[in-house]
Amino acid sequence: MRPLHVLMFVLPLVVLYEVGAFWYLRPSSAGGGMGAEQTIKAHRMVGDFFHSFGVAGIYLPAAAIVTVLLAWQVLSNERWRVKP
Repeated sequence: MRPLHVLMFVLPLVVLYEVGAFWYLRPSSAGGGMGAEQTIKAHRMVGDFFHSFGVAGIYLPAAAIVTVLLAWQVLSNERWRVKP
């Protein structure tokens, strides 16, 4: 329920997702083309959301999640200790 606990739970999942998306969505070296089209619809939708505000970036959704949780932790004046 605390932002730091949420961050500790979500951070490995976000990192795994970003690494997987980078590996899965990378351009194909064979044929010189872009390879497979981006097929993760949620990734595209979040990217479109940020792009509609004039902000673009591959890692922006992950950075936004981490930034919001860290800001929430700072503003809540909770201790920076994680209890398992």
